Amino acid sequence: MQLSARPTLAFFIRFFLIALAVIASACGSATTEKLISFDNEKLTVLGRHVATDDGLKMGWPGSGLALSFHGQTFSIEIEDDGHGIMDVVINGQEHTPLKLKAGVHRYSVVDVTKSANFDVSVTRRTEVFDTGLFTIRASMIDGRLLNRDRPNRKILFMGDSITAGFGVRGTTKDCEYDPSTNAPLQAYASLTADTLAAEAQLIAISGRGVVHNWDANPAPVMPMQIDYALPDDVAGPLWDHSKFTPDVIVTTLGTNDWSVINPGRDKFRSGYLHMLRNFRTRFPAAHIVTVNGPLLGGEKGAAIRDGIDFAMDAMADNEISTLDVSLSNTGIKWSCNSHPGRDSMAKIARELSVHITQQTGWDLRTALPMITPPDLPKDGQTHFKNRVQAIDGAPIIKNGVMLIGDSITEGWLGREDLLPVRSLTNHGVGWDTTAGVLARMPQISRHNPNKIFVMIGTNDLSWGVAKTDIKANYKTLIEILKKRFPKADIYVQSILPRDIDKRDEVHTMNKSLRENAVQAGVTWIDLTDEFSADDGTLDPTLTYDGLHLNDAGYALWAEQLRPHLD
Repeated sequence: MQLSARPTLAFFIRFFLIALAVIASACGSATTEKLISFDNEKLTVLGRHVATDDGLKMGWPGSGLALSFHGQTFSIEIEDDGHGIMDVVINGQEHTPLKLKAGVHRYSVVDVTKSANFDVSVTRRTEVFDTGLFTIRASMIDGRLLNRDRPNRKILFMGDSITAGFGVRGTTKDCEYDPSTNAPLQAYASLTADTLAAEAQLIAISGRGVVHNWDANPAPVMPMQIDYALPDDVAGPLWDHSKFTPDVIVTTLGTNDWSVINPGRDKFRSGYLHMLRNFRTRFPAAHIVTVNGPLLGGEKGAAIRDGIDFAMDAMADNEISTLDVSLSNTGIKWSCNSHPGRDSMAKIARELSVHITQQTGWDLRTALPMITPPDLPKDGQTHFKNRVQAIDGAPIIKNGVMLIGDSITEGWLGREDLLPVRSLTNHGVGWDTTAGVLARMPQISRHNPNKIFVMIGTNDLSWGVAKTDIKANYKTLIEILKKRFPKADIYVQSILPRDIDKRDEVHTMNKSLRENAVQAGVTWIDLTDEFSADDGTLDPTLTYDGLHLNDAGYALWAEQLRPHLD
């Protein structure tokens, strides 16, 4: 059954009555708000919904409204059970959320004394199991609507608590869950959509699986809800897929199937295959990404991978790809009930965004939130931010040389005369890591150099990042550079020697990075012998602090690079 989104006569009568009420309430004020029709093409309805006589009924995380307008005030009328929370984003910045009251209430979102341009979204933070459904009954502004660019790219995310943003605002694994800690906007799905300039639709409920829900919850498993307009609404109207036809579908399901019980290998295999077939039937042209979630390892993680591999083999579909995401306990912040925190979500989003670009040919449109290294002092945070902004303002180069790295690469600033190149762009950022460079790829990708020199990783070792993560980040970085700059010569340089405490770690890491470079077919430049003292640490004549180079160090480095610059 399909339900039309066209308002009924009763709705228009109610529209007129609300307009009168709004005008009456505005008497004596400087502005008069006017009602916005849900049919207005300048109004963006986000997420699945059902149009009723009362307005737009919704329930999925991230569902709501978005609009751009010029004026002073914007308000929204919502009917709720009194437990819902709505996220508010104004001109790209999160503002104080709306904590809804029971019944029908009007909430002021923008209220200023001087007219200006505003881009606003109001979307659901809380999940259906916490707060039930809600209805947006009306939205009002005092100015004029502006055209709002709606992304052409569309991604459908089907998942569980990780996709819904369960507890992301928590700061420890042991914090007690509360609905206010949810953050769909800071979960990997929204971050991925943002960095790819795509519109996301979230079909996600915490605790749900492919064939079995956590704690044996008898509610519908997630694949059953592919056609639901509202979560768990078995008897309700079906969703009209023509309203949102995804270019990419991402599913991270499987964790809840295996986290508590063993649902059976054959049952899980069959269920996963059935889900993929349903995706393909409804969306013949979409690319499907199957993700092995980050919370289960060992035998349980292997069981999820087995089901994914079985279903993909059975489908034999070139437009289905797969991705394993992993999270390290070191240097990554977690959230309530051992769920991924904001840094973890950024890591997942980065890996997924890169994977989607590789499968679809899309580019990265915006940078992901930077992963600030743990325990970074205040002056380090300030420097990090200012340096990234300075790179944004630097001229774009065509041809020439690009340097990518951390503070050691940044130290080339003022010493460019040592390198015989006509055009040079320095993407060295003090305190940065391999993950940080990946987050900066949209900024890096604006240029078009002939030669690219990369040296990054020493800060990863300082922050205790797992060596497997460093190697994986490097592998991904090289893949992106080769795809973005197919005609450029790419050089990966060894991590410079360190003090005695880090000497062996640097040696082990460089061995791994060399293997990466050789396998990827890029040039490896080993600086170890030239920069090492007899004991394998950084030659004290080349450094002023045992880590960073002095003038003599940069002069020697320039000698090593010149043969590659001729």
